[in-house]
Amino acid sequence: MTSRFALAALLMGLGACGETGMASADSIDPAAVERFIGEPLPRGATAIRSDGESGVDTRTLLRFDAPLVDATGFAARLLGRDPKPGEDPVLGHFGTGIDWWSPAAGPGSAGGRADDRARNRSYRVLVVPKQGGMATVWLVAFSS
Repeated sequence: MTSRFALAALLMGLGACGETGMASADSIDPAAVERFIGEPLPRGATAIRSDGESGVDTRTLLRFDAPLVDATGFAARLLGRDPKPGEDPVLGHFGTGIDWWSPAAGPGSAGGRADDRARNRSYRVLVVPKQGGMATVWLVAFSS
């Protein structure tokens, strides 16, 4: 199962095993994203892209745009604290080979890392401000 289609089929099938997986970037199911990360996406989220893989561990990559205040609130709920200005959780290497995955901290960026031991999840999140009061959220969530 090396093709993206086979990977997407495998990940979508995880729901029947009690663990929710992620679809490929070409077949997004926002409800599956929310179940896996344990947090709803902001209402105004747009340009949503996701990818993931599952084996012994499950890893999810997520990118979306939202109003800056909503993006920051989303990150804070996952981190259990406000994202720290200037903190770069180093996300780039997680999405090697994925054409839309290019997280880069810039002026005004904030981020962090957190573990949710009760849900067996780890999060790395980066909020990058854009023009017009918007931001791009980059998230890696994984279980082990």
